[in-house]
Amino acid sequence: QSYVCDGNDCDVVGAYSPKYSFACATKGPDGQGSTLALDPVAQYTMIGATSEFHSQKPCKFLEEQVGPPPGPLQPVDLRNSTNSTNSTHEDRRLADCAEPSNESCEYPDPPAGLTTLPHTGQSLNHWPGLLMDMGNVNHVDPHLNHESWAAGESFKHSLPYGVEGTVCDDSEYNNGEVSYERAFYDGGVLIEKTRGPATTRSYMFKSDADRELAKQDGRNEGLQYAKTFTGENGCDTEVVWEIEPKAGGGIDLELTVPIDATTCETEAGLRNAVHVWYTGEEVVVVVKRRALKEASFLSTCDSDGYKELLRFASTFVCKATGASVAASVKFYDDVYREYALDELSTDAANPTPYFTGVGVNYLGAGGRCVEGGISYRPHGSVFSITANASDAPESCGSFYWDPLLQAVPGDGFAWELATDSSHVTTVPETVDSAAATKPSLFAALPIALAIVVLLRRE
Repeated sequence: QSYVCDGNDCDVVGAYSPKYSFACATKGPDGQGSTLALDPVAQYTMIGATSEFHSQKPCKFLEEQVGPPPGPLQPVDLRNSTNSTNSTHEDRRLADCAEPSNESCEYPDPPAGLTTLPHTGQSLNHWPGLLMDMGNVNHVDPHLNHESWAAGESFKHSLPYGVEGTVCDDSEYNNGEVSYERAFYDGGVLIEKTRGPATTRSYMFKSDADRELAKQDGRNEGLQYAKTFTGENGCDTEVVWEIEPKAGGGIDLELTVPIDATTCETEAGLRNAVHVWYTGEEVVVVVKRRALKEASFLSTCDSDGYKELLRFASTFVCKATGASVAASVKFYDDVYREYALDELSTDAANPTPYFTGVGVNYLGAGGRCVEGGISYRPHGSVFSITANASDAPESCGSFYWDPLLQAVPGDGFAWELATDSSHVTTVPETVDSAAATKPSLFAALPIALAIVVLLRRE
């Protein structure tokens, strides 16, 4: 799908870029033949060098991407599920928390008094989650989000190597030409995209067993070096970047995490709620759960702690030799204080904050949302990831680097074809956790280049 930027935040008004999107949904306990889709449905969208990882209501997925359904849909309350392999099970223990719009296939309306962001609508069309911008790669000019790179961009999708599965082409054709590309995958999907000096290979899998098979197949480039997989209902995305070094050697990346919302107050709240910690091998980016709930206009009861959005390796891998290359990783807070890796917290319960008291400027003097203020969104969290020429020589050919993107939870309500649409179905806490997570209805579907991956229970 073509994406045309026409707001004040654009580098070039009217700039064109291809846009691709994939959805990953998970089926409920009954597996094959069941219509129950669990919350959330992860939505991965790629535009330029930017990755968005939001979440959807399952009913929106069933209606708009799989549908139209043959009958009415009904919600199923899974907020009390004790599904031990689902990373969102703690979010769902909300028996006394009333969630708005949980009985309708609509997102909640914003509370009164919030300020609409310029150039955006105030209503939600997804649960706001991660944005990861990698436009500044080795200081190439112009940066990789500029429209001039679009004409040379290449894109393809396939089953990951070594994984048994099927692909169902559901594209629309006009006079023999594809007018709308769409496919359902069973087993997993490999999404490969090249833009300028960088290639990304994004991997999604139906099961842990399929993932391990794929990691053992060397044709899945870079996947064997991936360290961590986890995600909402198993719907995570491992993105392996392959990056050409600078002339003479060396790598210089700038990663920003500009989390977006629909109002000035909630977007500022999200960006100021970002924290970082270091595992010793990976940098982990988290956000306060309360800020996520507020940005989704959901109840904030039982919203303590943090939700992981992103983690990435603190090393590169030389493609020619497979050797690990140490990177210099620096994190910058709201006053541009620089943190080296050894200055970051190593405590997941007490991470290093982005916000020190200044924060992003939306409603203050000269802010994004006031008359006469800045015409762009404040940057939010920034990371510098570099390797010098001696450690990252041209002889490597290129280097692998692997961020892991994770979706955010929604309101905890699954959806299915209605048997009795007059009430909300409630599933007890004794749901079989193994049965509830293995049957992934894994649908990767681009908004534009519509790729749907359907993972069925075997």
